[in-house]
Amino acid sequence: MQSREERKLVYSALLIACAVIALGAGPLVGLWGFLQVAVMMELVGWLGVRRGNRGC
Repeated sequence: MQSREERKLVYSALLIACAVIALGAGPLVGLWGFLQVAVMMELVGWLGVRRGNRGC
């Protein structure tokens, strides 16, 4: 359960950072940045679970 809470916290921080970027560079840039980071985080998490590495 702790990992879900951590995930919510990380995504909240990412959303705030991308919203600030969107204010300066435009909404599409902020959305694209959010999507890129979110996809990579999920991919790394998925690969870690698949290989049996459940945390460091």
